[in-house]
Amino acid sequence: MELALKTLGAGYHFFSKLDLKSGFWQFPINAKDRFKAAFITPFGLYEWNVLPQGLRNAPLSFQRIMNKVLSSCIDFSLVYLDDIIIFSRTYREHLLHLEKVLNGLKLHNLTLNSMKCQIAQQTIAYLGHVISSKTITPLPEKIKSIVLLPEPKSLAQANRFIGGLSWYRKFIPQFASIAASIHAVTNLSKSQRYKFKWGDDQSKSFYDLKNVLTSRPLMLDFPDDTQPILLSTNDSKAGLGGILYQEINDVIQHQNNDIRIQKIVNDFKHNPLISFELNDGILYKLQSSSHGKVKRKLIYVPSSMIKSLLVSYHDNPFIGGHFAIPYNTSRQKRPDFLHPVRPSDGANELLGIDFCGPFTPTFTDNREVLCLNNYYTNFVTAIPLPTCLAQVTAEAIFKEHICRFGVPKATISDQEHNTWDEYLYPIVLAYNTGMHATTNFTAFELTFGRPASFPTDRLPTTITFSHSHDYLDQLVRNLKYYYTTVRQRIKQHAQSKNSI
Repeated sequence: MELALKTLGAGYHFFSKLDLKSGFWQFPINAKDRFKAAFITPFGLYEWNVLPQGLRNAPLSFQRIMNKVLSSCIDFSLVYLDDIIIFSRTYREHLLHLEKVLNGLKLHNLTLNSMKCQIAQQTIAYLGHVISSKTITPLPEKIKSIVLLPEPKSLAQANRFIGGLSWYRKFIPQFASIAASIHAVTNLSKSQRYKFKWGDDQSKSFYDLKNVLTSRPLMLDFPDDTQPILLSTNDSKAGLGGILYQEINDVIQHQNNDIRIQKIVNDFKHNPLISFELNDGILYKLQSSSHGKVKRKLIYVPSSMIKSLLVSYHDNPFIGGHFAIPYNTSRQKRPDFLHPVRPSDGANELLGIDFCGPFTPTFTDNREVLCLNNYYTNFVTAIPLPTCLAQVTAEAIFKEHICRFGVPKATISDQEHNTWDEYLYPIVLAYNTGMHATTNFTAFELTFGRPASFPTDRLPTTITFSHSHDYLDQLVRNLKYYYTTVRQRIKQHAQSKNSI
């Protein structure tokens, strides 16, 4: 295995890994030799028609056959049982190598497991390691499985832990010294195994090794054949050891002599740059302001999530959709100064106009939805339309709003967006009868001076008026109460937002 890993470190930049589908079973056993692999069951004697995995010499036979199959590709491929890895220095060269290997497998009618194949990778996992053109690191899943092992209570558990670490001991400096106390109680002959005892020294070594695996980068560089290789040895009561290493300082020396790099380093030393801050588990990006050195904290959103976040806030009806402009701007403020619309003082002063569409035409041939939003009461009117042309829009506003509520003092229009009309009216009713976060009233109450009635209400309270003007007086009193309360709550809400 170590020889294979060393071979892959000779400056190769592209790797492909192929996996045979049920590799052993793709090789038939000669009919006259099948009795040699027979096994007995309660139902009689059975013989293998293909190469089984349980025979002592099966792996050796399988490896020998695969070496013959890919003998012409030995310069750019390695075979370890049913795992094949192809390595090349350039992409074009890699395609040629890959073609030769695939042709060799095709010639012998061998099939691959496409789900486990990786093609033209610059970093690849092989034999429990992650390999790139310059470095080799342990496979994270393997390290995790070792770290999750509980503290041993038996010899078998201790051997399992130290055996798993042996694959990666080359990444751990002074491994023999740290693990010496564990080796002392595990390296026992069969007759001495009863002497196994896990004590404080073994426990300390156990956690020291785990700490090394999780607290430092586990990485080795492939050797540079142009640089000298040094041998470092060490001996102690625990045993003997040695490592091969190289001292390559050319890059550091070059950087020390580079004027541009030194200027950047000097700027960092005198003007430390802190771009992010982690607070209560939330990552903030610190954005500089043109008004001074004070930086504003903005919740950081990875670039891969920006599109989905915008779609969720603006288009997704299940979490609010685009019901009204104030809802959206309150949740997705830009990292700059907003210029809010002047608050209206009455129920029909400021009217928001927004188009949604086009969507798939409905049975009534409606493709667009015209949304009218009262900025004071937040009352919404939604009108299905076949088109968003100016004349059609003007007629709809006249019929559905002006004829019912009067002419607004001002209007604000938005860009065109989309929806359909099949569930439009229930959605509008749900919005207009839902409590608004700022006013603590529903838009229906602020518009009509009373709560909305639903078929599901148990016993709706009814008030009898002797004359129609009595109803009008009561309505005026209700609306005065609503409007006075709403003004106070809007003012409090605005003050609370400014104080944040």
